[in-house]
Amino acid sequence: MQRRLVLLFAIAVSLLGTACATRQPPPPVPKGERFSALSPVPQGKAVLYVFRPYFSDLLVTERPILLVNGEPKALLGYDQFDFFTLPPGEHTVSLQGGAKESPIWRSQHSLRVEADTAYFLALWNITESDARTELNLLPVGPGLLLLPVTVGGPKSVGIRYELVSTEQALLVLQQSHRAEPVAAAAAAREP
Repeated sequence: MQRRLVLLFAIAVSLLGTACATRQPPPPVPKGERFSALSPVPQGKAVLYVFRPYFSDLLVTERPILLVNGEPKALLGYDQFDFFTLPPGEHTVSLQGGAKESPIWRSQHSLRVEADTAYFLALWNITESDARTELNLLPVGPGLLLLPVTVGGPKSVGIRYELVSTEQALLVLQQSHRAEPVAAAAAAREP
């Protein structure tokens, strides 16, 4: 009888661990206007689209500040984009996390743009897993039961900036919403 109770307990603990590890859908992120079409490129200028594709549940609640040439532009949530008209030449795109956000956002990327061209810069979460199985000893009567338990899991370790083709960008942008401008976010927080 005691062996059955211990076995049932071990199964219950195993199932509970599995249930805790199940991913929940991400919480909603404030949505701007939905992408409808590419903006025309003004003559003599370039247009830069910056977007954060949704491909992982990691850091989905965080909205780092997107800066272009050091100027804060938008709070870039997952599955969001923004675009900017730029003069030809060298430019810097960077991210800064808020006080309660992951430090991995602190990053930057330089790129050279040419006139009369649209560019598409995807920002990817670099993830890796530290999941491992540990064996826990569970006392059972006069003996011990080895109970395997999975600990750890996926984690974000950095940001990758990638210039992609128009076709690749449109696949993502068609599902995306415009990011919230920094000025609008600051105004919404004021009493």
